[in-house]
Order: sequence, then structure tokens, then C-alpha cells
Amino acid sequence: MTSSYPGGSASSRRRTPLGALVAASGISSLGMAATLVAVPWFVLHSTGSGTRTGLVATAEVLGLLCSAVLAGPVVDRL
Repeated sequence: MTSSYPGGSASSRRRTPLGALVAASGISSLGMAATLVAVPWFVLHSTGSGTRTGLVATAEVLGLLCSAVLAGPVVDRL
């Protein structure tokens, strides 16, 4: 005997939260990558200085590295 669920099959309903999580993670990663390019590009366009652009890009990367180093032990404890 087969039973029908109003919202579709049970397996498709269980995968929906996972799909939403994967999609949200992908969108977040895309935004992060765009920011890593856009901010130094804006500085280059507005100032015309390669040195300032390099300093901004370095500050961005150092901020990411510091947060990753500090967040690692916190995540391990959870």
C-alpha cells in the first residue's frame, strides 16, 4: 500500500533544509570573494594608488587570517 504526503515524498522534504544550507553557504562564499576583489578595486579606482590598494588588500587578508586563527579553537570547543 502506498501513502501520499501532501508536500511530496518524505525524502525530498528531508533534503530541503540541507539544500538551503548549501545554497546559503555558496551565496555567502560568493559574496566574500566579491568583497575581496571589490574593496581593493574601489581603492584603486578612487585613489589611483597601487600602494594604498596593496595595503587595503593586505589588511583584508590579515583580518581573515586572524579571525580564522582565533575562531578555530572556539569552533573546536563547540
